[in-house]
Amino acid sequence: MELVKWVLTASAALFVPVAVAYVKGDIAQATSAWWVLTALFGAVLLALFGLIMLYQARQIHRTYVASIALLGEIRKIAPFVERYREEIERRWN
Repeated sequence: MELVKWVLTASAALFVPVAVAYVKGDIAQATSAWWVLTALFGAVLLALFGLIMLYQARQIHRTYVASIALLGEIRKIAPFVERYREEIERRWN
């Protein structure tokens, strides 16, 4: 999760200076259009990457919580399964 924050922060760190320069009107004088487009493209790519990582972390967390819940349910029925297994072994032997 920490990495997601860093990626989104890096995206904002690329986007904010370009946006501030555009609002001030310094963008045409101080930098070339290629640098501006490269910074914006990099910011968008990093933001998309960060959002994809955030979505994947959400899916992993959901799977983890579901598996923990399933483990809890299995632990509840474990004594009955053990008795059933012993009964089957007793009948077969």
